[in-house]
Amino acid sequence: MLLRDPKAPGWTPGGEVGEPTQSELIARTWEAAYRAAWENKAVRASLGIVDADAHPLARPLGPAVDAYLLERGRQGLALNTLNGDQTALRRLLAWYGKDALISHVRGEPKPGEQRVGTTLGDHFRRMLDEGYALKTCVLWLTKMQQFLRAHGSTAADGVVLASREARHNRQAKTAWTDEEIAAVRKEADEVDLLERRPFSYRLAVELGLATGLRLGELFAARWENILYPRSRRIHVIEQANQREMRLTTLKGGRERFTVVLPTWWEWHQPDARGLILGGPDGAPLYGREVAFFVSRILEAAGIKRPGEAAHMLRHTYARLFLEGGGTLHQLKFSLGHASILTTEQNYEHYAVAAAVSAESIFYPDDRTLRSA
Repeated sequence: MLLRDPKAPGWTPGGEVGEPTQSELIARTWEAAYRAAWENKAVRASLGIVDADAHPLARPLGPAVDAYLLERGRQGLALNTLNGDQTALRRLLAWYGKDALISHVRGEPKPGEQRVGTTLGDHFRRMLDEGYALKTCVLWLTKMQQFLRAHGSTAADGVVLASREARHNRQAKTAWTDEEIAAVRKEADEVDLLERRPFSYRLAVELGLATGLRLGELFAARWENILYPRSRRIHVIEQANQREMRLTTLKGGRERFTVVLPTWWEWHQPDARGLILGGPDGAPLYGREVAFFVSRILEAAGIKRPGEAAHMLRHTYARLFLEGGGTLHQLKFSLGHASILTTEQNYEHYAVAAAVSAESIFYPDDRTLRSA
């Protein structure tokens, strides 16, 4: 066993200064001193060591990439997606080295800033000069961007590759933030309190956030289709077709069982029957009142953005589902997507953040022994 004596003059963790020993007993004694020093934040600070937990950009690339890939594999992604992640991030390690910190991956300089060292864009431009296909470079850049963003780095955000194909520009779906959810709920309560509407806006919001149902499915959902208490799912069978003004089969003709998120249960009525969002006579609702109820709430709350409407309930459900520990593969079935690729394209960025939190499980040695 070979360890550096932490009491030797000029000792630094993992450094080349200090006298070695071949004695296991002495090494064990030094190991205990090493651990004590490492667990002391003041000592670490005096040695210029930055805590990786407090500073994600200070994590070494190698362990961060390994933990990220392990977590991505756990999420049940398609094999070609995982292979793409691995290929792109192995290239990143080849460029910078596994011991380099994430902060060492440099982005494009902003206007007026001096260029320092080789940027990520420089590496990709060199690839293009060497004959790599633009499609390949765009794919790898996207994979690296997801990894870097998950660790708090925007180094890949400013990289623009010429003639990027349109289908690589497709935007991932955005969801409401927790603050926006609170604003939507507050405004829905205001509508219910002050106006006479054929259905409860707040109940509609809670059902949408807890199930991710499409608008037509939302207004065809029945109390008895929520399989409580024997499960926490809703059986999605039909939809309220706004064009034909009747209940019809689902999009694609596939019934499904959707996970109901915990926020719903304070609103659930286990003894109720019929449509959850039916009219005063219990009949299905159609028309502008249904189609634009979310837009109306967003405008009143002052958070309406172009193109945002009822589908934001669905996108926000996906965010809450993934942040709560669900996988993209499970989300696919809850949302009723025919292909996992649709789920990944729309919501992969929310699953990416979960990969970072797994690092401390796979690499606990951030705070333990390092050998010279």
